[in-house]
Amino acid sequence: MNESKRQLSATVKIIDILLEQKRISNDQGTSVSGGYWFDIKMSIRDKCHADIYKDGLSCIFQESLLSYKEKCIDRISNIEQQEHESKLDEKYKLVNIKYVKRAYIISIISIITSIVSMIISAIAIAR
Repeated sequence: MNESKRQLSATVKIIDILLEQKRISNDQGTSVSGGYWFDIKMSIRDKCHADIYKDGLSCIFQESLLSYKEKCIDRISNIEQQEHESKLDEKYKLVNIKYVKRAYIISIISIITSIVSMIISAIAIAR
C-alpha cells in the first residue's frame, strides 16, 4: 500500500458507501474520491473480490470490505504518526540550532575577553 492519506481517506468513504448500498456508480465514486476513483475501484476489486461493471462497482463481501477498511484506517494512522514524528524532529533540530548559535556567541565573547585580559596583563607587567 503506497497510497496517500487523501486516497486512503477516500477509499474509506467509498467502502462505507459499499457497506451501506452494496453498489456505487462511477459518478458517485468520482464525486466522492475525485481522481482517485479508478485506483480505488481497482484496489477494491483486487482486495475485496468486488465486481466492476461499466457503470460502477459492486461488492457483497462485507467481511473483506471491513477488513480492507481497517487496513486503510491503520495506514492513515501510521501516516499521521510519521507526520507528527517528523514535525517533532524538525522542532528538535531548530532548538538545537538555536543553542549552538548561543554557544558560538558565548565562545566568541570568551575569546575576546581572554584577549583583552591578556593585553591588560601585558600592559600592567610592562609598567
